[in-house]
Amino acid sequence: MARPHFPYIKRVLGLPGETISFTDTGVFLNNKSLPIPDDLAKCLAGFPGSKNYAFAGKPYNIPDDSIFVVSDNLKTGIDSRHIGAVPMRCLMGRVVF
Repeated sequence: MARPHFPYIKRVLGLPGETISFTDTGVFLNNKSLPIPDDLAKCLAGFPGSKNYAFAGKPYNIPDDSIFVVSDNLKTGIDSRHIGAVPMRCLMGRVVF
């Protein structure tokens, strides 16, 4: 269960107003295949069982005041596929490394 008082670090996949969809072979943003960096391809290239996600089993329109995020640990992480888009007011910062 997501805890709004506990900070999380997630990858942003979709911005306000965009449409995101997942298939067993990849991620599509505004009906275009989302390019995945080589170092992330193993964990983000496909989403087996994508039809079972509460908010990613079909095209999802990201609300104008929100972003769509995913966890690095796709098997056990809780993210927008399960809880929906994250409101911009909940963002605390940007991680750069």
